[in-house]
Amino acid sequence: MVTSVEAVVLWDVETLGSPGPVRPGRPDDVLPWLAEHEPHTWALVEEGQYAVGDPGAYLVARMTRGVHHVTLDPTAPARLSALGVPDDALPDVVAPGVEVATTEPSTFLGLAVPVLLAPPR
Repeated sequence: MVTSVEAVVLWDVETLGSPGPVRPGRPDDVLPWLAEHEPHTWALVEEGQYAVGDPGAYLVARMTRGVHHVTLDPTAPARLSALGVPDDALPDVVAPGVEVATTEPSTFLGLAVPVLLAPPR
Protein backbone atom coordinates (compact mmCIF):
# COMPACT_ATOMS: atom_id res chain seq x y z
CA MET A 1 0.00 0.00 0.00
CA VAL A 2 1.39 3.32 -0.96
CA THR A 3 -0.62 5.98 0.86
CA SER A 4 -2.29 4.35 3.88
CA VAL A 5 -2.49 1.15 5.81
CA GLU A 6 -6.08 -0.10 5.84
CA ALA A 7 -5.38 -3.18 7.96
CA VAL A 8 -2.85 -4.07 10.62
CA VAL A 9 -1.24 -7.46 11.06
CA LEU A 10 0.85 -8.55 14.03
CA TRP A 11 3.02 -11.64 13.91
CA ASP A 12 5.54 -13.48 16.02
CA VAL A 13 9.00 -12.82 14.58
CA GLU A 14 10.17 -16.37 15.37
CA THR A 15 7.19 -18.53 14.44
CA LEU A 16 5.59 -16.09 11.94
CA GLY A 17 2.24 -16.97 13.46
CA SER A 18 -0.29 -14.21 13.93
CA PRO A 19 -1.97 -13.86 17.35
CA GLY A 20 -5.26 -13.09 15.66
CA PRO A 21 -6.95 -12.11 12.44
CA VAL A 22 -6.04 -9.12 10.32
CA ARG A 23 -7.33 -6.12 12.20
CA PRO A 24 -9.26 -3.88 9.82
CA GLY A 25 -8.99 -0.17 10.36
CA ARG A 26 -6.33 2.44 10.44
CA PRO A 27 -3.41 1.83 12.82
CA ASP A 28 -4.21 4.99 14.80
CA ASP A 29 -7.53 3.35 15.74
CA VAL A 30 -6.48 -0.28 16.05
CA LEU A 31 -3.17 -0.08 17.90
CA PRO A 32 -4.36 2.06 20.84
CA TRP A 33 -7.37 -0.28 21.17
CA LEU A 34 -5.01 -3.26 21.18
CA ALA A 35 -2.79 -1.68 23.85
CA GLU A 36 -5.81 -1.07 26.08
CA HIS A 37 -7.80 -4.27 25.52
CA GLU A 38 -5.07 -6.84 24.82
CA PRO A 39 -2.16 -5.74 27.04
CA HIS A 40 -0.37 -9.12 26.82
CA THR A 41 -0.31 -8.91 23.02
CA TRP A 42 0.79 -5.26 23.14
CA ALA A 43 3.60 -6.15 25.56
CA LEU A 44 4.93 -8.61 22.98
CA VAL A 45 4.95 -5.80 20.40
CA GLU A 46 6.87 -3.56 22.80
CA GLU A 47 9.35 -6.35 23.57
CA GLY A 48 10.03 -6.88 19.86
CA GLN A 49 8.57 -10.39 19.87
CA TYR A 50 5.79 -9.29 17.49
CA ALA A 51 6.27 -7.36 14.26
CA VAL A 52 3.64 -4.92 12.98
CA GLY A 53 2.76 -4.17 9.39
CA ASP A 54 0.22 -4.24 6.62
CA PRO A 55 -0.95 -7.54 5.07
CA GLY A 56 1.66 -7.23 2.32
CA ALA A 57 4.45 -6.97 4.88
CA TYR A 58 3.16 -10.09 6.59
CA LEU A 59 3.03 -12.02 3.30
CA VAL A 60 6.62 -11.07 2.47
CA ALA A 61 7.71 -12.14 5.96
CA ARG A 62 5.96 -15.50 5.51
CA MET A 63 7.41 -16.07 2.03
CA THR A 64 10.95 -15.27 3.20
CA ARG A 65 10.79 -17.16 6.50
CA GLY A 66 10.84 -13.93 8.46
CA VAL A 67 14.03 -12.56 6.95
CA HIS A 68 12.32 -9.54 5.36
CA HIS A 69 9.79 -7.14 6.91
CA VAL A 70 9.01 -4.49 4.30
CA THR A 71 6.32 -2.10 3.11
CA LEU A 72 5.76 0.21 0.17
CA ASP A 73 4.18 2.84 2.44
CA PRO A 74 6.86 5.48 3.11
CA THR A 75 4.85 6.91 6.02
CA ALA A 76 4.26 3.61 7.83
CA PRO A 77 7.36 3.52 10.06
CA ALA A 78 6.87 7.08 11.37
CA ARG A 79 3.12 6.63 11.91
CA LEU A 80 3.53 3.30 13.69
CA SER A 81 6.41 4.63 15.78
CA ALA A 82 4.24 7.56 16.89
CA LEU A 83 1.73 4.98 18.15
CA GLY A 84 4.32 3.34 20.36
CA VAL A 85 5.53 0.57 18.07
CA PRO A 86 9.26 0.08 18.74
CA ASP A 87 11.76 0.42 15.92
CA ASP A 88 12.58 -3.29 15.75
CA ALA A 89 8.89 -4.09 15.10
CA LEU A 90 8.63 -1.64 12.18
CA PRO A 91 8.87 -2.52 8.48
CA ASP A 92 11.59 -1.18 6.22
CA VAL A 93 10.38 0.93 3.31
CA VAL A 94 11.15 -0.38 -0.18
CA ALA A 95 10.59 1.03 -3.64
CA PRO A 96 7.87 -0.47 -5.82
CA GLY A 97 8.99 -2.87 -8.51
CA VAL A 98 12.43 -3.50 -6.99
CA GLU A 99 13.41 -7.01 -5.96
CA VAL A 100 13.33 -6.95 -2.17
CA ALA A 101 13.90 -10.61 -1.40
CA THR A 102 13.88 -14.16 -2.63
CA THR A 103 11.34 -16.62 -1.30
CA GLU A 104 12.57 -19.27 1.10
CA PRO A 105 12.02 -22.65 -0.61
CA SER A 106 11.29 -24.44 2.67
CA THR A 107 8.32 -22.14 3.31
CA PHE A 108 7.23 -21.28 -0.23
CA LEU A 109 6.28 -24.40 -2.18
CA GLY A 110 9.91 -25.42 -2.68
CA LEU A 111 10.52 -22.35 -4.85
CA ALA A 112 13.18 -19.65 -4.65
CA VAL A 113 11.68 -16.79 -6.65
CA PRO A 114 12.20 -13.03 -6.53
CA VAL A 115 9.78 -10.95 -4.46
CA LEU A 116 8.81 -7.60 -5.96
CA LEU A 117 6.14 -5.35 -4.49
CA ALA A 118 3.84 -3.27 -6.66
CA PRO A 119 1.40 -0.58 -5.56
CA PRO A 120 -2.29 -1.40 -5.90
CA ARG A 121 -3.90 -0.35 -9.16
